[in-house]
Amino acid sequence: FCFLFFWFFFLLFLFIFLSFCFVIFSAFLYLFFFFLFVLLFLYFFFFFFFRCPFFFFFFSFCFCHFFF
Repeated sequence: FCFLFFWFFFLLFLFIFLSFCFVIFSAFLYLFFFFLFVLLFLYFFFFFFFRCPFFFFFFSFCFCHFFF
C-alpha cells in the first residue's frame, strides 16, 4: 500500500514537472520564432523601404494583418 502511494506521488510529480518543462520550452520556442519573424520583417522593411516604397506598404500591411 505504501509503495503504491509513493508510486502515485512519484508519477504525479513527474507529470507536473514534465508539463512545466514543456510549457517553458514552448514559451521559449514561441519567443524565438517571434523574434526571428520580427528580425526578418525589419530586414525586409529596411531593405525594401530604401528600394521601393510599394514593397514597404505591402509588407507593413501583411505584418499588421498577421497580428491583428
